[in-house]
Amino acid sequence: MAMEILLLDADPRSRRQLRQQLADDGHVVFGFAESRPALDHFLRVRPAVVIAEVATPKSEGGELCRQIRAVDPTPASYLLLRVAEASEAEPVPLSTDADDFLA
Repeated sequence: MAMEILLLDADPRSRRQLRQQLADDGHVVFGFAESRPALDHFLRVRPAVVIAEVATPKSEGGELCRQIRAVDPTPASYLLLRVAEASEAEPVPLSTDADDFLA
């Protein structure tokens, strides 16, 4: 079953690769590099799944999840927080409104 998926990742290469993998599985994927346009798109489309990179230079996936849950507290969309590279300098935030984490 094809789903609409919102993807937030500032790295164009990573975003393109994940977008292609999901599209190859038949999903409709909307990719964004910044959280503000991603939130605007979410409010218009209400995709089934949101995959957000935990932290990028111009966006913060955890904050996007919090903003989505603030405007849409019903769990109609499944929110995944993606951790590409964890480091001790940048700990993974556990106090987000994400439904799950991807590594």
